[in-house]
Amino acid sequence: MNINFKNNYQIIFLVILSIMIAFQIYQLFNEDNKKEDDMSSESSEIETYQETESISNKTLKKISNIKETKLNISKETNKLMKYGQPIDIFDDNGSRIMFWKLNNNPWNNLYYNSTKNTFTFGLNATLDEELLQQWTKVIPNIGFNKKDNNVNITTEDEESALAVANLILSTIHKELTIKEITDSNLLDISLAKIRAHPLVKTKILEQINEKLSNQTDKVKSDHSMDLATSKMNIDPYGGNEFSFLL
Repeated sequence: MNINFKNNYQIIFLVILSIMIAFQIYQLFNEDNKKEDDMSSESSEIETYQETESISNKTLKKISNIKETKLNISKETNKLMKYGQPIDIFDDNGSRIMFWKLNNNPWNNLYYNSTKNTFTFGLNATLDEELLQQWTKVIPNIGFNKKDNNVNITTEDEESALAVANLILSTIHKELTIKEITDSNLLDISLAKIRAHPLVKTKILEQINEKLSNQTDKVKSDHSMDLATSKMNIDPYGGNEFSFLL
């Protein structure tokens, strides 16, 4: 029996070569599948991250809005805390009203409309009919309550009310005329200084209290006409703010 070793070696070599080629093809095939899986996984991670980022932004915006709302509430609370606890809280014409009876100068009482965010301060001073009509042409949100002998001033804050009260008392005491006040733009100037300088606010308070304490000759109001307008009788804390002071 003759064995051809040469042919056998060739066959073995071809078999081994075929196995090696098949193994390499198998490896290449696996690497391609792995790359596709990795790309799919990365795409999924990117989509997930973008979605999470979007949700996060929405959440942050909500948190920001909540903080801003709390901050606004806090500011209003700080404004009201100085007056202590209100003696009455009630609803009127769709507005929530808080009422204080004050003994501290210069205000006798205070209405706060939390719906409109306006204050109505009661100043213990007497406006005669003629002077009241002149003032309401300049500032519509002024009224006189004859029963309480209060000039009612509706504003967005106490600084505005102080500026108005000081000038009203100046006209009552005939130190200034309304024409002089409007021609010189004293309302805007006074308010700007009060808001910008705490010392000016303190000085204005002193002037107001001094004028109130020196009221010896109060003008008698005309009893044939109720100086408290129907608006002020019904809603002494309402009305639109005088825009040039806000």
